[in-house]
Amino acid sequence: MDSILAPKEHATILDEGLAAAPSTDGVPVLAAEYLVYMKLVAGRRQDLADIGALVLANRVDLARARSLARALEPSQQAELEKIISSADE
Repeated sequence: MDSILAPKEHATILDEGLAAAPSTDGVPVLAAEYLVYMKLVAGRRQDLADIGALVLANRVDLARARSLARALEPSQQAELEKIISSADE
């Protein structure tokens, strides 16, 4: 399980993700694209490595992840592209 305290400016996107999330034993499970978004917001080394692992495992709809990332800072969008490029190598 992973969680972060999201700054208020991310609430709309995360609320959208939670609203669409299926529940397992009463616990909402975010789609991988929203998890990628959360991990980009957190930006820690392990979070970025986790994004890479999700991309390598082909668990992420890259178009949707990129769409969500447009709400982030350009540097965070660039980090996502860097991770995706590394996974393609």
